[in-house]
Amino acid sequence: MKHIFNKIGLIGTLLTLFPILLKSQVVMYNSSVPITITTGASLTIKGDYQNLGTATINNSDTIDLSGDFINNASNNCFGTSQGTVILNGPTNQGIGGSAVTAFNNLVLVNPNLKSLGNDIQVGGTYASPAGVLAVGDATLFLNTHSATITNPLSGAITSTTGEIVSEEVDNASKVIWKIGTDANPHIVPFGDLSGTNFPFTYNLTSGDAGDVTMSTYQSAPNNTPFPSLPIAVTHIRNNAGVDNSANMVDRYWNIETTGSPVSEFTFSWPVTENAANGTINPRGQNWNDPQIAWTIPFAGQTNPTAQSVTVPGITDFNHGTWAIALEASPLPVELLTFTAKPEENKKVRCDWVTASEINNDYFTVERSRDGLQFEPMGIVDGSGTTSAISTYHFYDMKPYSGVSYYRLMQTDFDGARSWSRVVAVRMESESNIVIYPTIVNDIFNIQYYSDSNLVFELYAADGRLVMSQELIAAQKSAQGFQINRANIAAGVYFARAFTSDGRSVTQKLIFR
Repeated sequence: MKHIFNKIGLIGTLLTLFPILLKSQVVMYNSSVPITITTGASLTIKGDYQNLGTATINNSDTIDLSGDFINNASNNCFGTSQGTVILNGPTNQGIGGSAVTAFNNLVLVNPNLKSLGNDIQVGGTYASPAGVLAVGDATLFLNTHSATITNPLSGAITSTTGEIVSEEVDNASKVIWKIGTDANPHIVPFGDLSGTNFPFTYNLTSGDAGDVTMSTYQSAPNNTPFPSLPIAVTHIRNNAGVDNSANMVDRYWNIETTGSPVSEFTFSWPVTENAANGTINPRGQNWNDPQIAWTIPFAGQTNPTAQSVTVPGITDFNHGTWAIALEASPLPVELLTFTAKPEENKKVRCDWVTASEINNDYFTVERSRDGLQFEPMGIVDGSGTTSAISTYHFYDMKPYSGVSYYRLMQTDFDGARSWSRVVAVRMESESNIVIYPTIVNDIFNIQYYSDSNLVFELYAADGRLVMSQELIAAQKSAQGFQINRANIAAGVYFARAFTSDGRSVTQKLIFR
């Protein structure tokens, strides 16, 4: 039997005029023989094809396959050859195996399911790839795998009534299109297994898009589950801080790029995924993970249909997870950064930047000694509603010595409030000794800018001495002296550090 299959492979290297016809749903195996299909010839396989071992196919024309294509060889099967593979089975077909297959032209025929059992490449692996993925009227089920399109041209994916099915919460099913600098609308004909189409369009307007990765999935009416990879989304609260699912389309998209482009996205979705509260002016918004927030809707968005939205002016910063919310109730102020730093050991400068604001009345800078109880230090007016980047700063002219904590409170015109993360600032005391942080889990530090030794003592709130030790200057690290709380119980303590010449500092510590 092995001899017969090798003979078929050898005959294949001589094809010039006549196709080989394999009848009655057999399996064609090729374990080592290089098959060559020259221009004008074709290979028709009425069954499955399995590529094994070191076997390859140099395809300059057409392979017509009615069964599954399985590549278990140690190569991509087709190398740099520029022919066409047609999946023309009357029933469902699969593309799989242990190796990634690199097709040039891949044509899907008949309105049935073509499922991936491994990643594939389509478009060619030669110097100027120009092959095409022709979906036709079939359903290409990515099935937790990726289809990489190496041809950068916008016509590298075509479809009539067929669709590409992604629909994985963890971004496992995706189309990766090496668009580069091709500034034309690139349409991915996304759809679902029921045959409903909802294409996504990536339109590069300037720059280099590099490789663009695109995926999507339907959510439940409450917009769960949230996207988990590559970035986890944690909420869909609106600007009032409450659940916004009734005003959101029941679908998420994830769009990634390796380049630095400016582009335009067009999202579409089925009627069955419309927001519960209607279809008036849906707007795209993307998730900003560092700030755990959604961006304000970009200006200039339009709705080509009731189930689509076009978002212009997108940069590489705004690629990532996208959702669609009604303009009347958007997903919520996007704070990019908040920092607090000492200047000349006399004052603290607080800086913050917003990427967008909705109904933002003012900011309040707050300060704390212990990171728990905060007091207002000053108010800075907000910018109302804007999609432009805004920068702000505030000076605390009389900061605490030692370690203190700062945060930012944002207040809307309707009184709704939100807070930034807390940042710590350390001011050197006159004694040049600093004990931090105020709230201790396991380790706290004593920073001392001198080469003499220190004596450290820790007292309980009732005055009992619970720890005492000499700190040798030669044992300091970059963080100063690190003290382990050991088995000291949770509670309030007072730490005292002093030198032989009388310089000292006392700091309140809270042990958790």
